[in-house]
Amino acid sequence: MAGTVILTRPKGPYAGDQGLSQRLAAEGFSVVNLSPLCVEEREVRPEDHELIRAAAQSSDWWIAFLSPTAVYVFRDQCVRLGIELSASTSRLAAQGAGTSEAVREIFHREVDLESPIALAEVFADQLVHRLGGRGHVLVPQSADGRDVFAPIVQRSGVEVVRLSTYGLVTVPPSEHDIAAIRALGVEDCYLVFMSPSAVRATVETFPDPQHLKCLRVVSIGPVTSKAIRDAGLKVFAEAKEHTESGIVECLRGE
Repeated sequence: MAGTVILTRPKGPYAGDQGLSQRLAAEGFSVVNLSPLCVEEREVRPEDHELIRAAAQSSDWWIAFLSPTAVYVFRDQCVRLGIELSASTSRLAAQGAGTSEAVREIFHREVDLESPIALAEVFADQLVHRLGGRGHVLVPQSADGRDVFAPIVQRSGVEVVRLSTYGLVTVPPSEHDIAAIRALGVEDCYLVFMSPSAVRATVETFPDPQHLKCLRVVSIGPVTSKAIRDAGLKVFAEAKEHTESGIVECLRGE
């Protein structure tokens, strides 16, 4: 097995792309990082401080995380507020295995609910079934993501509070990055997208869209695949499991 994988994970302290890069390298792939986005933490408003404390320290609340990034950003904001998350009594829900892993690392405990499929609609339906129309849910989330999870849960009668804790800022590629991508042969070269936002940012900022069309585009799941097609690219393959492990298996040809 040989080939080059171009990853489009965001830059920043919460990007979390090192693990995937190392796994792909261990599989024999050359890895090139093309980061069209940067994670930027949003300042929490003073009026939300008590809300965060209540959610993190009460068993009456659920905290629902849609991504590992949301977990890491929430941790740092709680540290500044003097909240010890390892002592949290709130109930925790995670979208996908990668997010659950981040929760275990930060909260030092297992999640109370994990969606096996990293898809907001599926995650929301599972939480709705678990809560039975009662409860309070805090959702620390990206200001730029698809806002579908909270509305589904709200319609069941559950109180949901969205908290925009971070955003994604578009970062144009450097001349060095552009030259490196253009120098790659298109045979056995895979362009991996893990989110719709990465698709849009890459297509908007890369100056040679025709070159992108020559690459084998790999998607983490159906929502990202739709964004790829909407951007004028073709999906070469879609991961069966919408996780990093699914991406690795997809590139293996499994």
